[in-house]
Amino acid sequence: TGSLEGKTMSNFNYLASAYKANAVGISMASSFLGPDAHNLVVCRKSQVTVYSLQDESMVAELEFSVNGSIEVCENLRLKGSSQDLLLIVTGKYKFCVLEYDGSGNVVTKANGDFAERNVRMAEDGCRGYVDPLGRLVILSIAEGMLKAVPIDDKGNLADAFDMRVDEQRVIDVAFLQGYDKPTIAVLFEDVSERRGVKTFTVNMQEKDLEPGPWEKASVERTATLLQALPLPIAGLVVVAEQTIAHIAGNGNLKAHSMQPPFIARTLCPVDANGSRLMIADNDGILYMLGIDFDGSKVLGLRLDRLGETSTPEAIVYIDAGVIFIGSAVGDSQLVRISQGDDGADMEVLASFTNIGPVIDFELMNTDKQGQSQLVCCSGCFQDSSLRIVRAGVGLEEQAAVELEGIKAVWSLRGQGSQQHKYLVQSFVGQTRMLALEEEELGEAELSGFDYESETLDCGELPGGQAYFQVTNQRLNVHPKGIAWQADEGTSCTVACHDESVICVSTGKGGIKVFGMSQSDQGAVSQIGEKNVGVEIGCMSCATFDKGVANGSILTVGTWDKKIRVFSLPSFEEMQSVNLSDDTIPRSLCLTTLGNNKYLLAGLGNGSIVSYLVDSKTGALTSEKTVQVGLQPVNVQAVTTATSQLVVAACDRPAVIYEHNDKLLFSSLNVKSVVSVCPFDAEDLANCLALATTDSLVIGTADDVQRLHIRTIPLGEHSRRIAYDGKSGLFAVASMAATQEDGDSDVFRIRLVDDTSFEMLQSCNLEQAEMVCSLTSARGVGGLDKCLFAAGATTIDVDSDDSEVGRVVLFEAREDKSLSVIAEKQMGGGVNAIQRMGNHLVVATRNEIHVLQLDGSEGSFSLGEVCKNVLYVEAIALSICGEFIFVADIMRSVAVLKYNQTHQTLEENAQHFEPMWCTAIQAMGDKHVLVADNEGNLHTLERKDETSQGDQPASSLQTTGFVHVGDLINCFRQGSLVSVATSAASAGTSSTGSTEGKSTVLFGTVGGAIGAVIPLSEDVFKTLNSLQQAMTEVVSGVGGLSHSDWRALLTRPALKDGQKATNFIDGDLVETLLDLPADKQKEVCSKCGLQVDSTLQQIEELSRMH
Repeated sequence: TGSLEGKTMSNFNYLASAYKANAVGISMASSFLGPDAHNLVVCRKSQVTVYSLQDESMVAELEFSVNGSIEVCENLRLKGSSQDLLLIVTGKYKFCVLEYDGSGNVVTKANGDFAERNVRMAEDGCRGYVDPLGRLVILSIAEGMLKAVPIDDKGNLADAFDMRVDEQRVIDVAFLQGYDKPTIAVLFEDVSERRGVKTFTVNMQEKDLEPGPWEKASVERTATLLQALPLPIAGLVVVAEQTIAHIAGNGNLKAHSMQPPFIARTLCPVDANGSRLMIADNDGILYMLGIDFDGSKVLGLRLDRLGETSTPEAIVYIDAGVIFIGSAVGDSQLVRISQGDDGADMEVLASFTNIGPVIDFELMNTDKQGQSQLVCCSGCFQDSSLRIVRAGVGLEEQAAVELEGIKAVWSLRGQGSQQHKYLVQSFVGQTRMLALEEEELGEAELSGFDYESETLDCGELPGGQAYFQVTNQRLNVHPKGIAWQADEGTSCTVACHDESVICVSTGKGGIKVFGMSQSDQGAVSQIGEKNVGVEIGCMSCATFDKGVANGSILTVGTWDKKIRVFSLPSFEEMQSVNLSDDTIPRSLCLTTLGNNKYLLAGLGNGSIVSYLVDSKTGALTSEKTVQVGLQPVNVQAVTTATSQLVVAACDRPAVIYEHNDKLLFSSLNVKSVVSVCPFDAEDLANCLALATTDSLVIGTADDVQRLHIRTIPLGEHSRRIAYDGKSGLFAVASMAATQEDGDSDVFRIRLVDDTSFEMLQSCNLEQAEMVCSLTSARGVGGLDKCLFAAGATTIDVDSDDSEVGRVVLFEAREDKSLSVIAEKQMGGGVNAIQRMGNHLVVATRNEIHVLQLDGSEGSFSLGEVCKNVLYVEAIALSICGEFIFVADIMRSVAVLKYNQTHQTLEENAQHFEPMWCTAIQAMGDKHVLVADNEGNLHTLERKDETSQGDQPASSLQTTGFVHVGDLINCFRQGSLVSVATSAASAGTSSTGSTEGKSTVLFGTVGGAIGAVIPLSEDVFKTLNSLQQAMTEVVSGVGGLSHSDWRALLTRPALKDGQKATNFIDGDLVETLLDLPADKQKEVCSKCGLQVDSTLQQIEELSRMH
């Protein structure tokens, strides 16, 4: 969180997901979608995805969100049924039971609240266990207590009751099999941190626990997992770091010693009889545990190493050696294990991207136009990497030619070929042609073309043997020559074509239409003409209904700011609309996207107006306006190998596509495109050719999707990242693997190039020194050099004062070498470090220091200017001008003011409500965003007051809060999308402008990227009423309340939280776009809003994150 001078923030904000969490918390095999169906249920925070398993692949069949962060998801199967229900419990202990009705709907069977209001909730969160015989559910929610929920024969959950256990901390629970009454084994930890296993019988009548059939008073103190086995083996498997043991019903124990020890994370059964279990450890290593059973007793345990995967959170054995690895700290995987000559072989069948946990990230502005990409320190352990998150469609350059002044470009196939060969470029007063021959682009000419005139349109004639060219005077055909010539004193201004007609504007409103012969190759003839009575600015035609008379449609944009629709060749006027933007249309594109036919009009002010087109009547409906750039837009249809797209060529180019009957806009990461066409050639397959202001570029485009993620493996655990945009260098603080001599892990600072992401240089820190903070320090000491400042902490186990720190200032030189130019020892670990003008601000324990760089080249030193002491443990800083916002681990937020004249730090404001902060972001000198350790997000405002005695001159007051449902690690000011998006309809300020206001992005433990967008008060009130109407019209899955989900979460004793204040849940509001038309109308009518304008406003907001 760096300096944000000049930025301000509103008390009213819009919270939305730029990228939803993909860290897997729960996965399990299920028959949710039907009787005996083979499904995989995967939970990622509030998202549930149900996959069907087909031919060693996973197909997502159903996806839904619940109003809560999912802590428990278990199968419930009724007696006599072969289809599963889902029991879901959220982090706020709300629960629901869900059933799939076979027609795409998820039905709520039961819901309620398991929260205990006057007890201490379990520090490990909520965990649930279901009796295999479907008699009851056991929940571990509160310390020293288990909650039992009986299930009747109809699947209804009866009244829950609490059962006291002597041990405060319950580690794991398992239902033992082979007993008439529900019997459980409980792995516990006592006050001496010793662990043991006890069994209990659940007395349903007395609603209490009774002593069970056996007790193992002590097990290894690192035991973490229990797995009950089915009959005939029965008994219990206990997994610890050094041993895996089987405890039989008679107390007999068989154990397998682990050498070397491991930390087991999860396990799952492989066979229905329980003879094999799959276990995964902290390093992502899979093991197969075999249980040797002679029919009456267990003879021993065998453990085989299978291979290495992502570090798992949950594993599911599917069938035939296929396993799903659900990871919270790396990519989830579908793997297949087979037996090879040298042991087990592992093959990754599919990988599912997860950027969580996002430990730190930086924003890199790639084109200086507001289009940014995130570079994240993601993952843990061996799964740690840099993840580059980029919005829009990227273009990988394959070839480029420096050519200035291109006005338009077209591609032509080779004669009789399906692949493109020629690129025609139009300039002022001339035309040029390039041809691809033997992997080289060279100058070429086709007979019959006029190269001394500007080309208005160009294309192929039916049969693939002839081409046409429209210039300002002629219609030329290769190889025949001139097919038509304009009358003396007139000239052509605009032309367009489809597969059957060529349309030419002859000036002063005149239009001529030529038909292409389907039998006589190269023959064209005039089939109609019309004068619309006003100058024509643009045209586009299409044949939607082939084989039908007058099946072609021509759209004409005129200087009187109208769009006219004609049928061809009769020229019957079907429709005429006035442009509401009062702007002359510069380009038109009539095309089919997905299941719908659209007309898109590019305007001179950088916006695009879209219409749905009725091909029979020519009616233009559902008008919507989207701002994509600041200069005139040229909209052009492009057909790729996989989809039909429209490219908006302008100063901020975009790709337009359809998804779920909605037009979506995705930025194209190329500067200032003038014209575009497909170019699918033998040596340049599936490419696009783009004319920019100074070059012709040929490249392959990414698949069209909202965000693209690239992984840069590090081989080390990345912890912090900083960016110097002027030099194009990142500094990454990472933890190297344990050294061969047995010493502890070593931290290093690594230089990374911002284009190739190549690791350039590294510099190790001292032994046992851990980097806790890192920032770009260009400008410190007045030096215009690439500097990075790292804050380190050393744990000294031999000292009572066990924690010391160091600030290290690195210089990245022009030769990309990295060296230390100054350092300073600190009295405590350096939790945070930021640049403030020419100084560094450092947080150590309960102190804030201001440091300055003294000396000259070769003899620099860091000296302390001043400090302030008033905290428990300051963990994060954010700076705006002379104000320093400090987040404390327990004492919320304080503001310090640096007095440059007196070189002092003065306490300016304090927030007196307790809060365990995790991240902070100043937005101007008045407002600040704060995240806490319960997954809440707060806004605070600094209000000036009269200073009284030792009290600060200002106070920090809470102005808003909302529950995010995920822990926020870091904030950054900026956006993943272009700032050219118009805010007029989104209303992001009272004037409809975003000037002076700024979007903030944040990264979470679950791998989500969120956005906070400021709103004006008027727009907030409108959206708030819309949000309330949404909750009334559309019930949440499972009947879980949206207001309860977003209410403030407080612990350790769970309390009814205050309802979210001054935040709009963008994820909820944006679902309005996916509702059926009747539901959209019902929602809008409840709050007195017009449907069309409301949808456009929500679409604008959705494009801002």
